[in-house]
Amino acid sequence: MAAKEASHKFDEQVEGRLVSIMMDKEVTVVSQNEKMDNEDFEAFVDLFDAVRSEKEYNWMSDIFIPEFPSHMLTQSSEDVAQYLQTKDFVACYVMD
Repeated sequence: MAAKEASHKFDEQVEGRLVSIMMDKEVTVVSQNEKMDNEDFEAFVDLFDAVRSEKEYNWMSDIFIPEFPSHMLTQSSEDVAQYLQTKDFVACYVMD
């Protein structure tokens, strides 16, 4: 028994035009708007991993000064301390 082909609710040209409008006007604009946020996120992850991806200079040594991770850990510990002050028991799941 042959499968029934899906019929178009509207004309295929109309559907194609709507798809192109959505892709050109919406998806492309959103991806361009989020590009800077994504680049900032990747830069922060690189800082946390001590990877120098922002600028590649020959004079930079490979000495790791954990300033950014120490700030992250300090802020996390302050957040946790504030959260745990009012709780007797907290279940945590740590992803590795």
